Amino acid sequence: MGIVGAYRFKKGRPLMKDIRKVLLLLAIFCILAVIYSEDWFTPFDGAIVLFFENNRTSFLNDYFIFFTELGSGKTIFPLLLGAAVVMAYRKLAPEAVFLFICFAGSRLFNWLLKNGFDRERPSYDPLLKETTYSFPSGHAMNSAAFFTFAGFLTARYYPQHKPLIYSVMAYFIVSISFSRVYIGVHYLSDISAGICAGLIWFFVCKNIYTAIRQK
Repeated sequence: MGIVGAYRFKKGRPLMKDIRKVLLLLAIFCILAVIYSEDWFTPFDGAIVLFFENNRTSFLNDYFIFFTELGSGKTIFPLLLGAAVVMAYRKLAPEAVFLFICFAGSRLFNWLLKNGFDRERPSYDPLLKETTYSFPSGHAMNSAAFFTFAGFLTARYYPQHKPLIYSVMAYFIVSISFSRVYIGVHYLSDISAGICAGLIWFFVCKNIYTAIRQK
């Protein structure tokens, strides 16, 4: 193969791994998009929402409302601005730009998907009121894209803390996503599809960023 050929092969392996991950996530998303409206599946989706509603406590209410607010655009956008200022100060302007692209792109694609599927939200006893469509969850999609990309950037500069960084980001994503089911504004299939879509967008942003930074 030669030294040059071996280098190119090694360089392309992470991309191929990401492509396989994207294809798996896309397959899961497509399956959820097909089955969520099926008569045999909708009772299961609704039963999970009702389970959380029937087991609410004041502590869990406060916990999940906190995380649903953390995952909203009005909270993430100030966090993004703060991160951008710190990155610019540390001469990491490209990272700040890509973090913004990741977040803004996720919100745009989520809006397109929601209006494409037109799924109504659960109508049992929600703790909060929402007016947009349900599938896929915007909180789940945006948090999966934003926090995973933020973790990816942080881990590049603090590789010794990579497991901790990704664990914290996963905790945020899971808590934000499940908060939407707990408060009664999303089905489990909504947040599952949202996480899949958010991770797909993360992999797109990650590989474009990596390709540009390696030039």
